Amino acid sequence: MDRSLAFYRDVLGMQVGRDMEAGPDGPLARVTGLKDCVARILHLESGGSMLELLEYRQPEARPPSLGTTFRPRRSSSISVSSHAISMATTCA
Repeated sequence: MDRSLAFYRDVLGMQVGRDMEAGPDGPLARVTGLKDCVARILHLESGGSMLELLEYRQPEARPPSLGTTFRPRRSSSISVSSHAISMATTCA
């Protein structure tokens, strides 16, 4: 997480909007379905856009079971949300 933060903040000039810890009693546990899920969540902002980085701290890393896609630690995913998707795809 610290290397990612350094890249987005120091190289790309994004600003840290929020830096928080999500515990097992919050919405993260409901979304992941893991009762003991803990993660650090960073929101980085630039030019009206926001990037969210998650670092899962619990549960510990383990290979995914057959038929599952959730990999708590060292997993990667990218999601994009846009209010003007036609403009976003035209510019891409």
